[in-house]
Amino acid sequence: MRINEIIVENEVEDVEGKILTVLAFLKQKQVEDIPTADFITLVRHAGAENINYESLVSMNDSSQKIKNIINTIDKTHITLRNDNNTQVKDNDVGSNDPTVTVSNMAKSALDNRS
Repeated sequence: MRINEIIVENEVEDVEGKILTVLAFLKQKQVEDIPTADFITLVRHAGAENINYESLVSMNDSSQKIKNIINTIDKTHITLRNDNNTQVKDNDVGSNDPTVTVSNMAKSALDNRS
């Protein structure tokens, strides 16, 4: 008797796990955009041989974990969410000049003493 005859895995969870593994790999490599065909090939190499575009879209719609990582998906490209979903404008960054920061801290300390 073989182990795969005893253990029956949930195929949907298995495919979801393979997709999440590939997504984690892409996030580690800081990939933000990948062709859909290439992504499907990676998932197939991870062990989900029956994955196609329709099943990928279905998994994206049904799995909150996958939906949290994939921003957009279409027939040509998949765009992943970046870690900081807010885009900061250059003029909103603030001053990184240490002398200005120290000066502001000193002014604040003097104001608190009075």
